[in-house]
Amino acid sequence: MVNGCRRHRIDWRCIGLAIALIGCAKRREQAPPPPVVSVTEVTQKDVTVYREFAGTLDANVRAEVRARVAGTLLEQNYREGSFVKAGALLFTIDPEPLRAAQLQAEGQLGQARAALEKAEADVARYTPLVAKRAASKEQLDNAIAAVHAGKGQVELAQGQLKQANINLGYTRVVAPIDGIADIAQIRIGNLVGQASPTLLTTVSNINPIRFVFQISEAKYLEYAERIRLLSERPISDLAQPSDDPAQRLDLVLAGDQHYPYRGYIAIVSSQVDPSTGTVTIQALFPNPDMLLRPGQYARVRFTDKLPNAVLVPERSVSQVQGQNQVAVIGPKNIVEVRNVKLGPTSGSFVVAENGVKAGERVVLEGTQKVKAGAPITPAAADTSTLQLSSAAVELQNPLTPTATGAAGDAAATPAAADAGPPPKPTDAGPPRSPANTPGR
Repeated sequence: MVNGCRRHRIDWRCIGLAIALIGCAKRREQAPPPPVVSVTEVTQKDVTVYREFAGTLDANVRAEVRARVAGTLLEQNYREGSFVKAGALLFTIDPEPLRAAQLQAEGQLGQARAALEKAEADVARYTPLVAKRAASKEQLDNAIAAVHAGKGQVELAQGQLKQANINLGYTRVVAPIDGIADIAQIRIGNLVGQASPTLLTTVSNINPIRFVFQISEAKYLEYAERIRLLSERPISDLAQPSDDPAQRLDLVLAGDQHYPYRGYIAIVSSQVDPSTGTVTIQALFPNPDMLLRPGQYARVRFTDKLPNAVLVPERSVSQVQGQNQVAVIGPKNIVEVRNVKLGPTSGSFVVAENGVKAGERVVLEGTQKVKAGAPITPAAADTSTLQLSSAAVELQNPLTPTATGAAGDAAATPAAADAGPPPKPTDAGPPRSPANTPGR
């Protein structure tokens, strides 16, 4: 009887252990729930996109000012970094040695003229004597030869005097062109022009100012017609606003500040650089306030309007082994990873040339949680903070009123014309610009 009860208790223990093992096995077999990710719809609309190319500003004309005569630098007659007119006095070199040379040349000219006058008097005296056979023909011939030699000596002395006057004038070093006079390279008291013409300073004409940039051969072929149209635009129209994208060439400065004046293509290199595969292009921009200076970094901006462009948020695109991919949510919330070909960017969005269609859903946040063929739990993403276009901030020149600047920026964005006076420049550095990313 006792043994029967013990066996009964052992059976219940076995049954409880079996139930616990079965429960654990079921918990191990239960799959985790699908991850929750933020999704948004692919849109299709007309957009304005920007193509930007980096480059540097350079003077339209840069003239070197050199000492053309030897001497001691006595005076600096201009303020460094200021605007000077052509002919303005910049430096004065000690003129005394050259004045002495001028006096010497004048004396030599006087001697030559006196010798010529004596030779002419000899010819006048010998001519009647030879006719009367009172003097030899040889004496007359010598007198005539002396006249010719005297004329040559007079011309030589006149040339030497002229050169002495020119050298004396070179002691006044003047500006060859209108422009900004740079920092002096030589200080007062130094000897200049001893072995070679000494560089004293440079004068740069920066109105208009030149912008130099390079584009790839493929981009050049894409923009060949645009470049032709811009290069044919009249200079008188440069400061006038234009709503035609084909007639817009804008300049974006550091801090993403928009320069108020439009530019035009001035020079296109005659050949492609075989070492870099690029074409050098130079554009000219009006610079009436002398705000832009050579050496500044900037970006030139081409504006395009794309009709019915398919747009996806740039954050939804990932790169895997050089391929641009997006995670598309298919039927039953199953993930499909697709390769896409990207075009230009517009603000926080990028144009998808193929791979996705308008109305499809793509993963915006949480792409690291999904994989192809796996289910997900979609959550609507908040895209209200994503801007469609990235317009630059217009630059306000603190030296002058902004009437011309506001007029020149009328075509920067559709809303810019009604936005009132432009904001002042900020000290912020240049933000990352998707439109300048290589390969887009």
